[in-house]
Amino acid sequence: MKKTLLFLLCGVSLLYGQVTTNGLVAYYPFCGNAQDASGNNYHLTPTGSPLLSNDRFGAANNAYVFNGSSDYFKAQAYGPMNGHSRTVTFWAKMSSNYNGSGYAVLSYGGPTGFGTRYEVGLNGQCNSLYNDVGYGQVAATYATTDNLWHFYAVSYDSLVSNDLTAVTYYIDGIVQSSFCYNYGNTMPINTGLGNPITIGYLSTNDTRYFNGSLDEVRLYNRTLSSAEIMAIKTSTCSCVQAAPVAVLGSTVLCSSAGNNYSVAPVAGASSYLWTLPPGWSGSSTSNTIHATAGTGSGTITVKATSACGSSTITSLSVKITTCVGIPENQAELEYQLFPNPNKGKFEVVLADETSMTITNLFGQVISVSAKIKGKTYFDLSEHAAGIYFILFEQTNLKRVVKIIKE
Repeated sequence: MKKTLLFLLCGVSLLYGQVTTNGLVAYYPFCGNAQDASGNNYHLTPTGSPLLSNDRFGAANNAYVFNGSSDYFKAQAYGPMNGHSRTVTFWAKMSSNYNGSGYAVLSYGGPTGFGTRYEVGLNGQCNSLYNDVGYGQVAATYATTDNLWHFYAVSYDSLVSNDLTAVTYYIDGIVQSSFCYNYGNTMPINTGLGNPITIGYLSTNDTRYFNGSLDEVRLYNRTLSSAEIMAIKTSTCSCVQAAPVAVLGSTVLCSSAGNNYSVAPVAGASSYLWTLPPGWSGSSTSNTIHATAGTGSGTITVKATSACGSSTITSLSVKITTCVGIPENQAELEYQLFPNPNKGKFEVVLADETSMTITNLFGQVISVSAKIKGKTYFDLSEHAAGIYFILFEQTNLKRVVKIIKE
């Protein structure tokens, strides 16, 4: 489930504080979709078939996998222009080594020329985190191909200088001081309006398709401090836990009757929190619970829980109805009933005045008829197929008959 308010992020480390939204241009947490959660509505449109996958916590459908040849996203928006300060952060998982040019994570600008594009990617001129502005690229040395999730940040401070020497590189929250490639690092950063933001592809050159998984891509229009970078890195979740769709189970029960209730498994959920009406009994942390009804009606609720907290409540109203037991036969009572079984239309012939109560297999009353004598009919066509019981009662005489509705 996608939420578009960044304030719903949970579990941020108290050591570093809350994840900042100051200067946030675009934020793609990939919570089941490619929408922008910054509030600016710079939503992404796919090309190819980026596939939803597990995030670093193992939660399903909370990250995207790119095939390295045709998959990418594009927004109808631009990042910071000209020489304005900016920061890009993201999580990535890769198993592919240096391919001769690199794998673009986020790019925009151009169309061509010295310093006119802005690109952040992995495994450029070496197995690295790199920043490329067009005829200028700096790559921080680091092994990024272990097929594990790593956190990356690239932060440019225009107050220091207007070129790549003013860029700080973070890998797993640690500032990088060694570089495996340094070409044109004094190239002025002068980002143009050639192409909008793309994720997983270098739009200015129609190349550098990303090969691996991406999650939580953020773009800011300012330089972030080391503490702000670490707060993003140490945040424990980006996607609000989705709620169960619906509670399935009987809504009308007899007191003391047992029934199973369930919800479909929820992506990312590690357990479920059930509540039952007062006087009911049953407990479970799975997506199914066996409940024994009490004497009162009420509401069954369930939440899905995970590292990101609890979802909103999903509920089902349940009602206790008047039920009758099935007594033992006390004496013979004359009757005729036919056909049995059938599709629902039964004929009954009673020699003496008799009351007739029909119940289902759970003891729930289907119908009550009093003072019947002679031939009569009843119809169960609108009821589910299964076993039903008829309780015939006369003065001092009772008889229970099982009928089957096909």
